[in-house]
Amino acid sequence: MLKEIEIEKLFAELSLPEAGRKLIRFARMHGPVKEANSRLGNCIVWHYSKKMGYKHLELESRTVEGAAATTSEDDYACLEFWPQPFQIDLSVINESGKVTTRKQHTPGFLIIKADGFYVHEWREEARLIKHAAETPQFYKDSDNRWHSKLAEEYFEKLGMHYEMHSSIELPRTFIMNSRFLEDYQKPSCPPLPDDIEIGIVDLLTQKSSVPFLTLLELGYTADSIFKALVKKLVSIDLYSTRLDETADLMIHRDMSIARAYRILKTDQQTSLPIPGLGRLSAGSCI
Repeated sequence: MLKEIEIEKLFAELSLPEAGRKLIRFARMHGPVKEANSRLGNCIVWHYSKKMGYKHLELESRTVEGAAATTSEDDYACLEFWPQPFQIDLSVINESGKVTTRKQHTPGFLIIKADGFYVHEWREEARLIKHAAETPQFYKDSDNRWHSKLAEEYFEKLGMHYEMHSSIELPRTFIMNSRFLEDYQKPSCPPLPDDIEIGIVDLLTQKSSVPFLTLLELGYTADSIFKALVKKLVSIDLYSTRLDETADLMIHRDMSIARAYRILKTDQQTSLPIPGLGRLSAGSCI
């Protein structure tokens, strides 16, 4: 997490208006502004965040916000991410410029990056389609990106960027892995013993990458390995590798090695075409 002097320096570097600075200061001091709840069929989940000071963050949706929190955790450009950061009033204005109604809105996340301040809202695709049918402020552009006109205009005045994201942007494998790790994210999950933690870290420091089954043979339990993953002591590419397929699961020292391993594995699986094979047909003489 950033220190106060660092966030104030970032405000100055990005020339953020005072109103935007005030809102971000409030989020960092008082957020989240409401407790997660299971309305609309949501399932409350926890996310253990190293980036946010080794905190357990409570989130409202396992398939959307829970997975989105993991993307922010793994995003090198993201410095901080605050769930349910603040509540704002959005004014609905008609064509004549008159305010017809006001709507309270609590965004999903405040994302702080070196290049700007972002407000992210994550929702199920079906829910966004329903909103778009009910009000013109929600719409999808030609690049298949969702927009909330009212919210975008509100935060633009504060020097911030508002982005509406859909659940379909999250890869299926990634969502499955996020669900797999849910129990290890909870505050009630027993901590990883110090000697086990040191042993796993030392081994990965020496080897860079070790098969999951090898760790089991060395006496480490599956629970210990997945706890180490949640604590960011080890790494796995959650976007392309399924955690429940342990026979081929590889544990890495850090994400740079995990990504390099994925690229290398993909290249090895790609076979070159046999010259002339495309011109073969039934009855051809070889």
